Amino acid sequence: MAIANIAALDQSLPVILTVNFLFLLTFMLIHQLSTTSQIKKDGFSL
Repeated sequence: MAIANIAALDQSLPVILTVNFLFLLTFMLIHQLSTTSQIKKDGFSL
């Protein structure tokens, strides 16, 4: 049973890492837009 759980975790690990990477990338993009907008005095903030 433990071996099956490890195998399932091993299969889902790349998915988890990909989701985390996409989330981080999205957050950085939003932060970049937020910073740019603050420079432009648009008043947009996260």
